[in-house]
Amino acid sequence: MNTNSVIKKDVFEINYIELNELSRNRFESFDIEEPETIAWIDSFDESAVFWDIGANIGVFSLYASLTKEVRVISFEPESSNFYQLNKNIRLNDLSETVVAYPFALMDKDGISCLHLARDYEGWACNSYGRNLDPFLNERESNIIQGAVAFKAESLLNEHEILFPNYVKIDVDGFEDLVILGFGEHLNDMRLKGILCELNLNLEEHCQIIDFLKSYGFSYSEAQVQKDTLKEGYFKGMCNVIFYRN
Repeated sequence: MNTNSVIKKDVFEINYIELNELSRNRFESFDIEEPETIAWIDSFDESAVFWDIGANIGVFSLYASLTKEVRVISFEPESSNFYQLNKNIRLNDLSETVVAYPFALMDKDGISCLHLARDYEGWACNSYGRNLDPFLNERESNIIQGAVAFKAESLLNEHEILFPNYVKIDVDGFEDLVILGFGEHLNDMRLKGILCELNLNLEEHCQIIDFLKSYGFSYSEAQVQKDTLKEGYFKGMCNVIFYRN
């Protein structure tokens, strides 16, 4: 399967390349599966800059650009997902507002291997540097590709890249390392909000909450309680939304 498809959502539509059933499902169900992410993006200022870290095939990058006309910087290191991401950007004529980069964001700059959970276009749960599942357990997988990683701090200090007003972090286990990579830029008041997928079963992820609070961010316990997955493989996962006090 390799066709161009379109999905209509209320007053807008998204064009996308349909390589398989997964790519179709991602676009058909994103507003149902993650309504909290949609509501968060809907709150953006129209002149904002949005970093989508772990963009996969670009569902939320496209939604943000199409509905809010924000400028989007997307990061996706997995090669087949990066191909789809760029194809989807072009299919929606968004090349001037959405820019994608094929590397990971971490707590240090370097090159290593990206360990793929599965050789299937649009799949997630890949891990940079170490072969771990989303629960940070060692796993067996011989599917790897070369990959590059940067700290957000390095990108902002050493390269011409737009400073984010909003950041979504969904990297299936290494969210704490991505946040550490921002360094003192977390103090910059231009950074208004962070949506971070956290596994509340992991101590490393629970510590992120206090860490971001130390930089002046708040969150809603009611939102966390409502949006935490209560069953299934990803039980305990939650998109935690942080905002400035």
